[in-house]
Amino acid sequence: MTRRPPVIGVCGFSESGKTLLLERLIPRLVAHGLRVAVIKDSDHPLQVDRPGKDSDRLFVAGADVLVNGADQSFLRLHSARMTLDECLARLPAGYDLVLVEGFRSAPIPKIRLDDLPDELALLRVTDPDRDAEAVEAALLANLSLQ
Repeated sequence: MTRRPPVIGVCGFSESGKTLLLERLIPRLVAHGLRVAVIKDSDHPLQVDRPGKDSDRLFVAGADVLVNGADQSFLRLHSARMTLDECLARLPAGYDLVLVEGFRSAPIPKIRLDDLPDELALLRVTDPDRDAEAVEAALLANLSLQ
């Protein structure tokens, strides 16, 4: 049985700095040798491929498409909105940490960029640009307890 990596949510209102915090945080975690995945849940339609490219044309034709390139791979699926557990099940093995942007109500520990009550909050962030170091320290401490 494969061990599931720790899953930590990053929650806040729209434009609160969730993505900015992740942009600042991920290189710090990777520098510690961690393999990090991000699951981003969105209420908006996605545009992940350029119209007219082969992979987009195949997707529009009805196929699920895995594009395997020299420096990255990408899987684009026709599917109903997935739950967090379904998203986690589709990730390959080997991650040390999964950060989740969205799935606000999921019962996972969270980094909060708002002042909403949340008993699962690991940390509250007021300045996503400045607080990346504090979040890094909290996550590394949390990972060492796992």
